[in-house]
Amino acid sequence: MLYSGSESSGVIQVVVAVLQGELSDDVAVRIFTEDGTALSTTDYTSVDQILTFSPTNTRIMVSVNIQDDAIDEIDEIFIANLELDLANSVLSALIQPEEATLRILDDDGTAVIHEIIDITLLNVKTCECGLHTKLCSISYREKV
Repeated sequence: MLYSGSESSGVIQVVVAVLQGELSDDVAVRIFTEDGTALSTTDYTSVDQILTFSPTNTRIMVSVNIQDDAIDEIDEIFIANLELDLANSVLSALIQPEEATLRILDDDGTAVIHEIIDITLLNVKTCECGLHTKLCSISYREKV
């Protein structure tokens, strides 16, 4: 399962739900995050909490806060793990999947404008290296 949120949104919403079967009593599930390329010290606020499901409460939304920084970087990921909390569960349950990937979409990118320099090639030298030809040197001057 993959959940995504942009940095500027400030949050990724994770839905944890009982998808099969009916509950006759409470089931407690621990959700906790684990660093990936995103770090809890700089990119998101770690989560470690107990979710209690009951016959009338089979869907819980967990908000994971993400940090909006001004750094232009690649999208980053971290993991939300789920495990049965036996100490607080009346029933036993099978949890599948046991983890979800959370992706922070970087939205700090700005348009990068590369200046194109008009050049005139003066001299291009290549070297023969066995079966391959490679560029050894190049001379140029900017057109004015």
